[in-house]
Parts: sequence; structure tokens; C-alpha cells
Amino acid sequence: MKRVVIASMLLSTPVLAADYRDCKELFVSPMEVLAPETKSTGAAWDNGSHADPELMARPAERNDVPSVAIGPKLEDTPKPRWNSIFVDETSTGAWLPVRVGDSVKLSLVDRDAMSDDLMAQYIVEVPKQLATNGVTFVVAGGDTRNPLFLRISATDGKRACSGVESLEPLVYELPKPAFIAKVDTALFEKIKAYNRCSVNGASAACKAANYTAVYGDINKDGVTDTIVKGGPFGGGKAIVIAITQGFEPSTRQDVFLGACEDMGVSASGEAACTAEGKTTLISMSNGKAEAREASAKEVEDVSANTAALKAGEAKANLKALFTSQRAFLQEKDRYSANAVELGYSPERGNRYAYFLTARGVIQKRDSAQLLSQQTVNIIAPDTHQHSDAVLPSGLKEAGCPLTFGTNQDGEPVGLGVSGAGSEQHFIAYAIGNVDSDPDMDCWSISDVERKTKSGDTIPAGVPFQERSDYEEPKTATSPTP
Repeated sequence: MKRVVIASMLLSTPVLAADYRDCKELFVSPMEVLAPETKSTGAAWDNGSHADPELMARPAERNDVPSVAIGPKLEDTPKPRWNSIFVDETSTGAWLPVRVGDSVKLSLVDRDAMSDDLMAQYIVEVPKQLATNGVTFVVAGGDTRNPLFLRISATDGKRACSGVESLEPLVYELPKPAFIAKVDTALFEKIKAYNRCSVNGASAACKAANYTAVYGDINKDGVTDTIVKGGPFGGGKAIVIAITQGFEPSTRQDVFLGACEDMGVSASGEAACTAEGKTTLISMSNGKAEAREASAKEVEDVSANTAALKAGEAKANLKALFTSQRAFLQEKDRYSANAVELGYSPERGNRYAYFLTARGVIQKRDSAQLLSQQTVNIIAPDTHQHSDAVLPSGLKEAGCPLTFGTNQDGEPVGLGVSGAGSEQHFIAYAIGNVDSDPDMDCWSISDVERKTKSGDTIPAGVPFQERSDYEEPKTATSPTP
């Protein structure tokens, strides 16, 4: 992990930091949280609007200390974000009576006029890393769908913690593989200039709260890079993208700033931004960074490689569905074709449709706020984020085959939930278009082992590509139902 020492936002030569185990209090500040979009029942947090999230915190081991707001209430906000990673830019947070090694309990609450709803809870242990670095970053609930990105420090940017007389330069080490926060001031000034924002620009594209900064080692050179995303704005398709090599303002190198209608990646790892019929390749390798226009052959290669990568969505979401079904089986002794009952809800931005049955109640994803539904059998692609995505009326209409399974009695197991008791089984399906042609990409998953026509085994719980949108399709053992 690369160590970057920052003092007053300036890069310094690494020095031996103070021992912050003497701190009797620490400053806890939230960056961003991927908040749940609906209640566990599938109902909306607020009637006709997004939740009003507020983040509370207190020492986990001390019930005598009341919770305090470290992330103030944000009205009607689907993606709560409060701070950039840099302590000097802190806008929200609170001092808590905790030390290195102690734990902090955090509660994300939907603050309503009538009643409050608990959205998510987290327990975080203050890492030992803070003792020498003076600041540390934590991804709370990182193995859930609702991770919280948190900063804990020995300073709030104005004073040192109680118990320490003076501060050494802070050492910034960001978690791998990625950390998310609000865009920092220096980079946002460049984004505002690109968007031609006025001094008091009020449009959505001119507000820092509408941009997420993702920090990670993009080109695997050991240096933490920055990708900032915002939009689409004003009903358009384009997303504003800013990429820098490195993350510290005084030393990072600007690589790309522009609007992208679609993002892709080449087989060699170059990012590709497409807008108004032009594709720009963004390269960060061998210590060099550049953005250049792609050739026709490169555009073709990017399209094929990106399509293959987009298929990762279907595989990940089908695996998550399989896990939800198995957990439900353990609790209820049965499977379910109702996504609400399973607590299954793919993250927004999905390009694929998910079929728990061949026909049934559809969850449309054509607006920012999902409607409250008690039953969902088919989850549509997110047309609010991908206006060109299409929901096929069924497998046959999409040209998707189905590899059937067989139960213990030799009876076929098809799409949906079939059988009863110990003989109950399921097959679920994902359909999406991942390139520019009208053909569909088709995937299935089942709790039973299946066989392809050629005799290859498809293990239970493993997504299987029934038909590829970007290569020759595999042949299924049975006709499309």
C-alpha cells in the first residue's frame, strides 16, 4: 500500500509520525454510503420521494454516551455523500470518546416528520494504522450491498485530539481495491470550469454533492489514481468523467476530463469514452498517461471486450440470487419466485433483466425512485440509467434457449420454481443486450446440476451462458419454452 504524507494539502517527505494512541478522542467523518434504495419489504422509504438519510455514531462499548450526527440529514437523497478524503476539507463529522482499537457503532437513519426508519447499522473497529498515520480510512459493511466509507482521524483539520500536543503530517493510505468519497475541491474546480459553471451555479452539474470520487490503482502500478463521475444531467445520456494519475492534488497528473455517453475498456486495459460518435482511449501505463482518439479497429475491439466485461453483471447478480434462494430455503424450507420475499434487489444501473419465472409481475426501473411492490417476479433493466435497454417479453421473444435440469424422479426442471418439499428446484434467468446489435445475451442458474447437449456438466449455483451476444452461442439440451 502506497504511503502518501500530506500536510496542509502539500506533499511532504515521509517522516516518522507521532504515536496517536495517546488520543483520548478521535474525529469520525463519513465520506459516502451506498444506502439501500428500499425497505427490506420492497416498500419505498418515503412516499413519492427518496429517503432523508442521517448518519449517527457513538462508542460501541459505551451505552452512556449518546449518539451524535456525523453525517447531517440530507433531504430526498438517494446517494448520501458528505466529505472528500482530505481532512483539511472536512465539512461534517464529530469527536467521539474512542481510542485506537475501540469500536464505533454507526446507524444510518431515514429521518421523517412522522417516524424514523433504520436503514443500516455498522460496527467499526478503529484500525491500529491510525496510531502512526494520524488518519485512517475504513469501508464498513464492505461485504454487503450497502458499504459505508469512513474516515477516522486525530484531527478535524482545526485542532489535534485531546491527549496529543501537536500533529505530525498525516499519512494517507487508502484501502484497496477501491475507496469512495465526495470529489475534492481542487478537482471539482476543474470540473466546474469544464461545465462552464457560473460563480453561483445552481444546476445539478455544478454541485459537488452530485459527483463521486473513486480511488484505486487503475493501471496496477502501485499508485492510487482517481476517477470522478457525475450525471447524467439535464435529461441527457452523458456522464461527466475526470481521471487523474495519483490522488494528491499537488502531484497528481490530469489524464482526462470530458463527457461520456458510454464507457468501455480495451483488451489491453485502456479505458474508452464514447460520445457523439467518437471514442477516446485513455491510457495510463509505464508512468505515462494520455488520451487519444481510437482507430476503427480499436473501436471494434473495445466493443467486443466491453461486452464480455458487462456480462459480469449477469453472473454476479445470478450468483447473488442463488445465495438468496439457498438462505430462504434454510429458513422457510422452500424456494420463492418473489424477489421481494427473497429480499433480492440487484443494484441500480443493471443492463440485464432478471426472470424468476417465465411470466409474472414486473418491477420497472424507469425512474429514480422504485415503486413499492409486494410481489416482483421479473426485474426489468434500469432504463432510467440506460435508456436504450430493452425488457424482452420472454425467453422465446429474446431468442434465448434454456438448458433444463432434471429432478430425482427424472422430471424436467424448467424456468421458475417447481416441485414441492425436498423435490423443489428452481432455474432463474438473465437477459441483456451488451453491444450495439439487437441480439441478446442469455444466462441461467439453477440449484440442480445440468448437462449441455454435448455432455458438459453445469454445476448447481454456477451461472451458465445459454447464448452469447458477442460470440457463438452454446447449444442447450431442450427447446425454448
